[in-house]
Amino acid sequence: MTAAMSGQVDAGWAGAPFGVAELEAGKTRLIMKSSEAPDFDKQTGRVIVANADELKVRPDVFVRYMRGYRESLAWIYSTPEGLKAYAAFAKLPEETARRALKEFLPLSAVDPDRVSGVDEVVADAIAFKFITAPLTPAQRAELIRVPPPK
Repeated sequence: MTAAMSGQVDAGWAGAPFGVAELEAGKTRLIMKSSEAPDFDKQTGRVIVANADELKVRPDVFVRYMRGYRESLAWIYSTPEGLKAYAAFAKLPEETARRALKEFLPLSAVDPDRVSGVDEVVADAIAFKFITAPLTPAQRAELIRVPPPK
C-alpha cells in the first residue's frame, strides 16, 4: 500500500480488509479482483498451520480450535454482532467491513474445510525443486489434517 500510495509503483495489491477504505474513498482504483482470475477458485489460498509435535500430543486442542474457528466465522458472516466485531477488529466502518466480506472475502474463500489444488501445488513444488517427488498418500494425510465439523 505504501509503495502504491507514494508513487513508487504504478500498481499494487492488498488483501481485504486492507485497502477497501482507500478504494471507497477514491484514493485507489480497483483494477481486478483475485476472484476474477480463472484459476483462483481452484486452489486453496489460506491455510491454518499447526505445530506437528503439538498436534500429536494434544489433538483435542486442535479439534476444539477448529470448532471455535468455524463458529467464529459463522458468527461474523451471519450476525449483526459478528459484523460489528469484525469492523472493530479491522478498524473500518461497518458498511466498509460488510463490503470487504461480501465482495473480497466471501465465506467460501475462508472456509477452513475446503482444501483444493493440492495436485497443482505438488507439481509446482517439484518443478521449482522444493521437493523431488510427489507426496505419497501417507505424506498427504500427514500434511493435510482438517478435523471434521461436529
